[in-house]
Amino acid sequence: MKQNVFSFLILLLLTVACSSSKNVTAADVNVDMVIDMQSMQPLNAQWEYLEPVYRLEIHGNEVISFLPYVWGRSIEKEVTMNMLDFTAKMRKYSSSVDRYGHKTYHFTVQQLAYYFHFDISINKQGVALVEITSDNCDPISFEGKVR
Repeated sequence: MKQNVFSFLILLLLTVACSSSKNVTAADVNVDMVIDMQSMQPLNAQWEYLEPVYRLEIHGNEVISFLPYVWGRSIEKEVTMNMLDFTAKMRKYSSSVDRYGHKTYHFTVQQLAYYFHFDISINKQGVALVEITSDNCDPISFEGKVR
């Protein structure tokens, strides 16, 4: 009996947690933000400070990236990329806000032959952690301030 109650409580908790996440199509995205990057961390390296010219902009479902991609190696083509400089439309967008007011955004963009997966976490003070991964390239993380 205790196991049934415990299982029901876990199921209820998972249902509430999943329902707080808002999944919408990329066409319905209404996000408008600019993140000025202050530091980055390439794969297996230390955090490095950046000049204020690097930023990530999101306007509706359009992503405009002006980010460095230091030591970003393409696995498929063995090409070294030095910039994530593109404008692209979001795919597979989802967002949520936790009980502490921290916002998270998850989406994918396609640039040429690559799909980049963005995970953005923003705390109450407006500090953003941006993690970018791809199936074909090395991951990289950025930290910045939301305007």
